[in-house]
Amino acid sequence: MDKKKPRTFDSSVYPKRKVAFLFYYFGWKYDGLILQDCTDNTIEQYIRTALFKAKLIDDPLTCDLTRCGRTDKGVSAFQQVIALTIRSTDEDGKYVFWKDGIKPESSLKKSLKIELPFCKMVNVFLPPEIRIMAWSPVKPDFSARFNCKNRSYRYIFPDMNLNMEEMKRACKLLLGKHDYRNFCHIDRSKAERGLTHERTIYVAEIDDSEKCAVLIICASGFLWHQIRCVVALLVEIGKDRESADLMTELLDIEKHPSRPHYNMASEIPLCLYENTYSDEDVDWQWDEEPTTDLITNLQRELATYQTKSKIISDMLSGVQKMSGLNKESFTGGYTEFLLGKDCSREYKPILKRDVCKSISEVKQRMQSKRSKKE
Repeated sequence: MDKKKPRTFDSSVYPKRKVAFLFYYFGWKYDGLILQDCTDNTIEQYIRTALFKAKLIDDPLTCDLTRCGRTDKGVSAFQQVIALTIRSTDEDGKYVFWKDGIKPESSLKKSLKIELPFCKMVNVFLPPEIRIMAWSPVKPDFSARFNCKNRSYRYIFPDMNLNMEEMKRACKLLLGKHDYRNFCHIDRSKAERGLTHERTIYVAEIDDSEKCAVLIICASGFLWHQIRCVVALLVEIGKDRESADLMTELLDIEKHPSRPHYNMASEIPLCLYENTYSDEDVDWQWDEEPTTDLITNLQRELATYQTKSKIISDMLSGVQKMSGLNKESFTGGYTEFLLGKDCSREYKPILKRDVCKSISEVKQRMQSKRSKKE
């Protein structure tokens, strides 16, 4: 018996449209959002592969993808956005087009009036920690990055008896347009190109209404590791080892042109929570079945971590009760989680520490290396 030839899929018989996808992911299992040469364990790699398997794109590497905000290894996101051009089955849909502007003859017999269930199709091929929530038709020139008006992050503080009032005062000092070079890691390529380290922070506040306080910070954009650097300083302020006025000092780049050495805060509590677009740019489409699946998935994950958290909390309380150690007087584990292990015997104030290379020094070093290669 002759074997049946495998069916081939011809995407050219379908129109295309540019869409934006709204999605979330738990970042702690992955090596960041964007594609990397050294690993396949990135959010974007999984999404591109899923789009290809769903036959929405022809090539995972050439799909004209733009992303709203880059997140590093371990960082999560709730309302992340990407935009790209994909296959459509609704030739009358908003911004739908045919390649070269002509409907091929092979498509004339097809009924192309109902759009594909994009979210459902892609989620089938994604790991449970990554989920597409909604989609929106967008204009051909839409960019997930450049059309975004502002980005909002949240950072969760464990329950560790910090001075919240002083931390709130420190947050207020960060507001406005400033050069934040002392609150980030210097990107060597950006330093070489002379790109600005000025950003505008619109919101920086701490919500301590619940057991775990939350830093909410919203800006036009963020520098490399900026939020984790800010949090590291806030923790020292909350532990009363620094004053909130430290923020004002570090914003004075004439007085402090180089960042003092200090550890970044952990990436695990950080979440890109919201990206804002105009109503003219996006109109999110939520389908009932995928949304029900999303809620079920999040409830299952929440129940998993709630029960594990309760078991650990009960063990911690039990050890403290049996040993007589007071929870309020010992928070070493919380600090180690946020800032890493501190091997120094005595705390050295931030402004008295050695400093990192300045932007001009980094630039000179890069130019020197380049000239030697030439």
